[in-house]
Amino acid sequence: MMPVRRLAWLTSTLLGLAILALAWQLGHGAAGLAYAGAYLLATLPGWPLGWRLFGHRHAGGWIAGALLGYALSAWTVWAATSLGYTASWHRIAGWAVVTAVAWGTLVRARPPVVALPAWTSRDTVALTLVLALVPLLVARPFARVGERDATGTRYYRAYFTADVLWHSALTTELRRFTAAPRNPYTANQPLHYYWTYFQVPAAITSAAPRTFGDDPLPWLLINATGAGLLFFGVVFLFAWTALPRAGIAAVSTALVALCASAEGAWFAWRLWQTGGPLDALRDNNIDAVTRLVFDGLTIDDLPRSLWYTPQHAGACALGLIALTIAAAAGPAAPIGARLIAGLALGAALTMSPLLGGVFALIYGVSLVLASIGLPWRSVVRAILRQSVAAVLAALAALAVIAAGMVEGAGDALYIGFVGYARREPFGTLALALGPALACALPALLWVLPFRLTRQERARILPAATALVVGLLLFYLVSLPKRDPLWVGWRAGQIMLVALPGLIATSIAWALSLRAWPMALAAVTVAALAGLPTTVIDAFNAQDIENRQMGVGFRLSVDVSAAEQDALLWLRLSTPPTAIVQVDVAARGPDTWTLIPTFAQRRMYAGLPISLLAEPIYRERADAVAAAFDTTDLEGAYRVFRAGHVDYVYVGDAERRAHRPEALAKFDQRPDAFVRVFENAAATIYEVR
Repeated sequence: MMPVRRLAWLTSTLLGLAILALAWQLGHGAAGLAYAGAYLLATLPGWPLGWRLFGHRHAGGWIAGALLGYALSAWTVWAATSLGYTASWHRIAGWAVVTAVAWGTLVRARPPVVALPAWTSRDTVALTLVLALVPLLVARPFARVGERDATGTRYYRAYFTADVLWHSALTTELRRFTAAPRNPYTANQPLHYYWTYFQVPAAITSAAPRTFGDDPLPWLLINATGAGLLFFGVVFLFAWTALPRAGIAAVSTALVALCASAEGAWFAWRLWQTGGPLDALRDNNIDAVTRLVFDGLTIDDLPRSLWYTPQHAGACALGLIALTIAAAAGPAAPIGARLIAGLALGAALTMSPLLGGVFALIYGVSLVLASIGLPWRSVVRAILRQSVAAVLAALAALAVIAAGMVEGAGDALYIGFVGYARREPFGTLALALGPALACALPALLWVLPFRLTRQERARILPAATALVVGLLLFYLVSLPKRDPLWVGWRAGQIMLVALPGLIATSIAWALSLRAWPMALAAVTVAALAGLPTTVIDAFNAQDIENRQMGVGFRLSVDVSAAEQDALLWLRLSTPPTAIVQVDVAARGPDTWTLIPTFAQRRMYAGLPISLLAEPIYRERADAVAAAFDTTDLEGAYRVFRAGHVDYVYVGDAERRAHRPEALAKFDQRPDAFVRVFENAAATIYEVR
């Protein structure tokens, strides 16, 4: 048998080669490796923080350091832009100063402020096997984003069009480095979105050589791969801290990552029972079967955090650093640990405000629960000491509010058991989270209250608290008038990252009773029930051959070679600040981000499905649709001039939606509209 140390080197080497190969593929060669290197440099400022926290000989120190370093780099870009320093060398100089200060003040031979159990080669093997799930899950879906066919047409699978293409538009907007980013779908309005995560790819791609191209999409995919590795790494670390047994922590993390939901197995069984076509597995949102069956809430499994929402995964990962500190050090954590916990929570707040705020709540509640039974003076002293972390998190919240990232979201939040949450609440949870939750329940209901010492209980309390808070958030908080499912997705992420530690505790308890057949049976049943959902979802994520209609949208969207030429003309021949308008009402959820993503230009009127619904979106979209549909040239001209539209884009969607005589008006008055580009896919008019 191979020695464990040698096995650790082997698994680490193979993982590194797989990551480099994926970066090469996604970046189309050496440029992908260069971006991966730049991503690594972006994490550099935080390495000394991670080493100071957990030690440089512990994987936790490297994981925490990389996550904090990424946040520090993003904050540096944000600060430089806010202060008016917009040149690339300004951002590089700022990053260099932050890095030098961190390394100069923190890299000293001192013991870590949080003493985790010793890290061994066995733990390295377990961690690398968990991290190997990331390239396994993302390689095929990411490689097929925008894949070309023989005619030059590019294809994009649904959900990548809802998230990743929006991220591309957002990164393009951030690369303009204006103090207050504008909403690319309402050009004269500020952007109310948490853009912190995207500051790093915006800065890297803006400083890259022109030979790398100006399309941020490949680099965002590499960035998401790095974020996914850190995310899965800290999920494993959190479970390992609760129960420092490498194999059990790895099995528990993998079980949640791959087998949390029974929706795929249930849906396949129903098809078999009813004689339904197997193609239905391709044509339905398999990780949202609870919506199809119960018209209830849905939970997105962890692979979707890798594919579609790396910014939320980043917030969860940063929140888990704080919870790991709470689990390992408890209420009496030293000042250094409390400062880093506050920094991590503040970073999580800027990455995703709701998630960051909830993790801050979980951090505080878990420490209060861990203090129960202590003398009241000790409890008060511990709570006062933790105010350092609270102050840092509060400062981050104030920065987010001042930047306008969450404007309108507070008014939209509703607390109460209403809407989708009321529709088969237990059936929804059982189907969406049943396999993983069933494995965690013994720890939550029996082991935690009755079978653990005080120290062991303190290590598992943050995970238990996170699960309970996630459940309360799932059922009692919503955005009923804006996006009634969004809070449920974020609550699902919180529950999912909490479950591995609880599952590990359940397995360890069963093994302590020498009931390993029972533990093996439970894990096997959970895997058989949950794995089909991930397998089907992973296949569907890369299935650009499926051109069927989904629920209100096409499952794959194509951009023809001729349309790519029209969009490229806009990128090369119009000012970067130009406003280009399509009829977004005619395009619907298919090509709603065509102009901001592919032409890299703003619109006067858009219907962004990734942002909170605002009345202004529909009002402007209706006005533009009427301007396209009317034969009154003067009326249409007034609408476009009032919106400061520079170019009107008439593509196949506009031609299908409007009468030829209505579109003919654009050629009647060269002093109002002049044709500046035409090919088989689109005609573009300049508004004079």
